[in-house]
Amino acid sequence: MPTRFADGAMVPGRALMMTIIVPPLVRLTVNNGKTEIAVRGPMRVMLARRTADLAGVSVQEISGRYRHGVEIEQPNGEHWWFWTSRPSSVLDALQTNGAELRSGCRSVKWADMRPL
Repeated sequence: MPTRFADGAMVPGRALMMTIIVPPLVRLTVNNGKTEIAVRGPMRVMLARRTADLAGVSVQEISGRYRHGVEIEQPNGEHWWFWTSRPSSVLDALQTNGAELRSGCRSVKWADMRPL
């Protein structure tokens, strides 16, 4: 059964820009060793649905100025920030489905999110 979370996110966008989607418009789904991040509702046009196989993916709790969340880093260097009030639940679901958990909570700021 898929595990779903709804909140906000920052992911690489087009033309070296970051796409920021505010809560609760982002849905993170974890199921069968894969994860998917997608925008809900009429904002769907802002971000193509992205999926990742969790093998080789590392995840870590992050803390921003106002929110906590989870960083999902792909083997190719692409990373997503999923902002949530339940980072431990998201981390548990990702780790259970095959992601590698990095310990600790890393403090992040806007400049840390680098576009591809």
